[in-house]
Amino acid sequence: MLQDTATAQLVTSYGYLAVLLGTMLEGETVVLVAGFMAHQGYLSVPWIIVCAVVGSTLSDQGMFFLSRFKGRALLARFPRAAARVSALAEKMRARPVGLTLFALLFRFFYGLRNIAPVFLGLSCIPTPRFMALNALGAVVWATLFSWGGYLFAQALAAMLGTLARYEVIVVALLLCAGAGWGLYRRFRVLPARPSSPPSAPGEAGPGQKAAEPAASPPGAVQNSRENRNIPASKGPGG
Repeated sequence: MLQDTATAQLVTSYGYLAVLLGTMLEGETVVLVAGFMAHQGYLSVPWIIVCAVVGSTLSDQGMFFLSRFKGRALLARFPRAAARVSALAEKMRARPVGLTLFALLFRFFYGLRNIAPVFLGLSCIPTPRFMALNALGAVVWATLFSWGGYLFAQALAAMLGTLARYEVIVVALLLCAGAGWGLYRRFRVLPARPSSPPSAPGEAGPGQKAAEPAASPPGAVQNSRENRNIPASKGPGG
């Protein structure tokens, strides 16, 4: 139980700051935990939403601008990020989704939160459009996850009768689950790099054999051999 403890004071005093900073990364777990704590009376859902929107919007907008002006140079220095951007581009080509819709909903594609603004910064989407969609998407995302954590706590309270004795356990489980999933995603095997672009006619691409010259027609070969066996004609008096 956190009530009347130093931990409760920390949550009340720095909970919103934790939400602001946590949502600058993939902050779903932070927002869910904050919503849970709001149900327990330590935080306020509206202020959780405000902090989550500000943190998420600033972080993704910063990544977008960094990618728009320095993206290719940075990707050249960070091959892992470049591989993720290439993999995302391949997925977008395989399953076409409009850039406008993707810019609005990328927060809900788990695992793409950090790389999506980089990809969009390299795309042709106009900057003002991304700024508007980014802010709107952050509002929707923060509202759903904040109230999701609150309703999760409400459902647990209905089953257990009271959550006062289980607060620390539930928060620890949520944080461990989020951290575990984040570590799994970070250290899993990277997707294969996209195939090389098609080579120009007559050129050999990486790992390919050079194209063999086209075979001559059989008649041409036979005529060539016959021509070699015919002696040169002699002139008059030869």
